[in-house]
Amino acid sequence: FSAYATALGLAYRDERREVRVGGAEATLATEGPTETVSVLHTLEAERDVLEHWVDDVRPGDRVLDVGANLGVFSALAGDVGAEVTAVEPHKPTGRRCERNLTRNSVDGRVHQCALGDERGTVGLDMTHDAPGTQRPAVGEGDSVPVVPGDELAIDPTVVKIDTEGHESAVLAGLDETLRESVRVVYVEAHGETAAVALAGQLREAGFAVDRLTDGPEVLLRGERDD
Repeated sequence: FSAYATALGLAYRDERREVRVGGAEATLATEGPTETVSVLHTLEAERDVLEHWVDDVRPGDRVLDVGANLGVFSALAGDVGAEVTAVEPHKPTGRRCERNLTRNSVDGRVHQCALGDERGTVGLDMTHDAPGTQRPAVGEGDSVPVVPGDELAIDPTVVKIDTEGHESAVLAGLDETLRESVRVVYVEAHGETAAVALAGQLREAGFAVDRLTDGPEVLLRGERDD
């Protein structure tokens, strides 16, 4: 990973990267190798998902981005005209996400915590403790607070959840919110078994579910089934 990130850092020397998807655009920091990897990976691997995202978000929406990383989804939603609440437990990445939202004049804030099905704390082990780091794991690293999403009391209309395997607990802690205010929800599932279970949770909460991607990581899109 370090060699790959360094090579990309040499190939892409700009400290900022312009992101344009559909009718939305944003400028993201790529000042370090891990940030460069993260932004380029998101644009390459999730371009189709981002296009769906930009189409779904409307001016005036309240967006909850859980596992926001550097804020690519959040910044694009903000450019559309949404109010954004981003959740990113990894502190260096959360701080960078906050700066990216400020840089793009996004109406929003960043919570440096994790969402789950009950209050508590969790330790995060990081392979690379730098902004944009991918795939944190639960372990004995820095302790961060865990909060049920229902307690945020923000009544989001659009939600995105990508928490590296902990999506089920996040959905459980958001159950009341999902049923009362959410129009569209995006959830990344890690593996087919998780995809089936998460789709079931979404349907139970009243959503019609589609798959936007297949493979080792399945992106589920739920829309309120009125």
